[in-house]
Amino acid sequence: MMLFSELEYNIDDSLRLSKETVDRAITDYSPYAIIVMMSGGHDSLLAYHVAKILNAPITHFMHGITGTGILETTDFARKLAERSGLSYLEANAKDNYEQYVLRKGFFGIGHLAHAFSYHLLKRQQFRSEISRNIRQGQRNRNVLLINGARKQESINRKNSMIGPIKKDGSDIWVNIVNDWSAIDRNNFLNDYEHNPVYDLIHRSGECLCGTMQSWETKKEVSYWFPKWGEWLSELEKRACQRGFCWKWGEDLPPIIKARKAEEKAIKAGQTSFLPMCHSCKISP
Repeated sequence: MMLFSELEYNIDDSLRLSKETVDRAITDYSPYAIIVMMSGGHDSLLAYHVAKILNAPITHFMHGITGTGILETTDFARKLAERSGLSYLEANAKDNYEQYVLRKGFFGIGHLAHAFSYHLLKRQQFRSEISRNIRQGQRNRNVLLINGARKQESINRKNSMIGPIKKDGSDIWVNIVNDWSAIDRNNFLNDYEHNPVYDLIHRSGECLCGTMQSWETKKEVSYWFPKWGEWLSELEKRACQRGFCWKWGEDLPPIIKARKAEEKAIKAGQTSFLPMCHSCKISP
């Protein structure tokens, strides 16, 4: 018997594990709707085609637009959605990113900055779109979100994605290809149309918020997609004119980091005990 936790899976084994995952999610949560999430990258593309091959009862196709990415990726996702015949949802953050950067500067880098970016540009938009189009004010409508997260993608994901199903309120995230290797993914997708953006820069190109990317990424993406590079350079210039002169993909200045840490501590109630602030005075 093959030990799946440590070995490369062949495609038949991977499909079997995917079927077990989606069947268990449906049995355990009796979903009102099942959405396939499409970023435009190879992992989400794999999840979509695997779900179709397994005849998962998908009801909707959702693409998220962060406002930081490559337009060609959204074009690819929209065309794929149209061919799918599924109800299409688009979670669009519009100009949230630009407006935030012009108010407070770029997000900085690292896991905390990335988590904030995800919440602002994706999580809020996903929830809003699902609420408006599927839940429609009704409570307790479980929704499965079929996505392409794979635990072999990184050390962080290997540690955080031991189980392929995660519940977030009534949103049930189903990592249908959680156990697939990159080799099996690429072999499987040979027979399907790819996002041309991914073929050039090896990422979906939809989310380029700068929190987990470097100046090398900026240089590479700008080379292949000069309009994106021009947009980002102009945004950096406008932000600097407002006093926020650190750039995309750079860490926050120390004074800004200290201020944000202080704000976070205040929100978490980790400062001095200040019941009702009844003794506040202006010093003479």
